[in-house]
Amino acid sequence: MVGNGANFTDGGVYAANQTFAQLEFTLSGTTISVKNRAGTTLATIAGLTFHKNTTYEFELYLNNGIATTTYTRNSIAQSVPINTFDLWINNVLAADNLAKGSLAANTNINSFMFYGLNSTDAAAITLDDIAYSNYTVQTTLPVEITAFNGSVNSLAIDLNWTTTSEKDNSDFELLRSSSAHHFMKIATIKGAGHSSVIQNYSYQDVKPLPGINYYQLKQIDLNGAIGMESAIIAVRSAAITSHFKVSTHKEKKLIELTIYAANDGNATLKIYDLNGRRLFDNLLKLSKGYQNFSFPSPTIVHGLHIATLTTGNEKITNKFIY
Repeated sequence: MVGNGANFTDGGVYAANQTFAQLEFTLSGTTISVKNRAGTTLATIAGLTFHKNTTYEFELYLNNGIATTTYTRNSIAQSVPINTFDLWINNVLAADNLAKGSLAANTNINSFMFYGLNSTDAAAITLDDIAYSNYTVQTTLPVEITAFNGSVNSLAIDLNWTTTSEKDNSDFELLRSSSAHHFMKIATIKGAGHSSVIQNYSYQDVKPLPGINYYQLKQIDLNGAIGMESAIIAVRSAAITSHFKVSTHKEKKLIELTIYAANDGNATLKIYDLNGRRLFDNLLKLSKGYQNFSFPSPTIVHGLHIATLTTGNEKITNKFIY
């Protein structure tokens, strides 16, 4: 809640007539909906759905003055009529000219508070990097990312992002996580350095994690300092829980495996010919992630073969020619 009130204090109970903007979040299953208080009435903001374990950046541009105010966002002029506010989420205008609450017109907006009510879910929310200004102004960032998205491409994930301006931009570090909390760098992509025109970037994650992959960009200045971090996006991989690929080296009479394991554990590799005769049987110790194995294959003859990899909870089959 944002407004003007002496009881906007830790542990205080808010008063509706002291509230200019009030957003109410309701948890239902794995998604979260949001409502806005227009006057004294709460109404759901259509098209806004949020997910657990995801970071969102909120910006509110509020006008309780006596005339329409303007600001510039993403190089585009925006207007805010009196008694309304704009809501930006992750650098996108999510709701335009939302009606205010019950705060008297032309009253200074100088307070905000967070208030929990009727929680039956063992949920936690983390808030940080809170900033307030008494005039609508957009800080010009040295590097401005206006889009960052990902999409599934077979077993890979395609990632794309766009900048509208760059200053002293050396690189982008692409980070990935399975939990949206602990990220690891998977790639470094060269930046444009200095630019005042739109730049488009792309990267293909050819070995995504099973399930949901969380990605974030970290921008690095030419002097090596961290310039900014993007919002976190989530993409569900099409990769199965575990998978493996078989290749052969006939000259050395070797069978070579590349295996992705979802968890640490043991697995059994068996190889059969087309008549169902078992030619190879070996126990493997797997570590979570990608790994390579090679085995001598003196008993396997030329032709089509079937390999099966059996773990504690699944069995995967792969055909290959020796």
